[in-house]
Amino acid sequence: MAKKPTQAERFWQSERERRVARSVPGGTIYEVIKPFPAAQLMTPGAACSVDPAIREALDAGLLQGPFDAIRTDLAVLCTMAWGAAGAVYKAQLAAPEIRGRQEKAATLATDLRRFLATVENEDDADDLSAMVEHGGALIALLEAYSEPEPVSPSAPATDHLTREFFAALGAWWDDHAIEPDRRGAKAIRNRLAVGLWFDMGQEITSGYFDDDFAGRGFRLGKIEP
Repeated sequence: MAKKPTQAERFWQSERERRVARSVPGGTIYEVIKPFPAAQLMTPGAACSVDPAIREALDAGLLQGPFDAIRTDLAVLCTMAWGAAGAVYKAQLAAPEIRGRQEKAATLATDLRRFLATVENEDDADDLSAMVEHGGALIALLEAYSEPEPVSPSAPATDHLTREFFAALGAWWDDHAIEPDRRGAKAIRNRLAVGLWFDMGQEITSGYFDDDFAGRGFRLGKIEP
């Protein structure tokens, strides 16, 4: 039975499908053949899923400003959230290879220390003297590299795209919404989130109604990674 791909693998597989490799004299470039879905928000007049919610927020006095400017703002927000999630997923995919190199570095440091201990009393020879002189510094570098970076724990199944998107949109809403605590404001915010989520090419998690999905997303976005 094939192993189920992780969130990180699915994310980057989707990213690879948006690009095609082209050989050029200087090497290889990757040409985008399928634009980022939310890019349509930057095109005035293009029909987007989030449009009704933006108009509803404007009509209710919850948001102010030009309609197209708000859409552009939200397009940037989507791009930033996508990039932040991509960085986390890229680090997750690279982690096994990095751990392998760190293990090798730790082994090399141990072996080098043992070797230097056998020749430290024979450093009358120029080559052995140089090994002893520089070996200690190399051991320190190897040991420093072999130490894992302190990172906050994150379960492999964590949906970082959802987390980054709702964290960014929640912060944006807090900064731009007028009287966000008034009655009905949260429902409009949730409709805005769902429309924007669709514009980003995503789907609602199975078993959730739109409002429930958005409410859960905003709660997830407030959790520290």
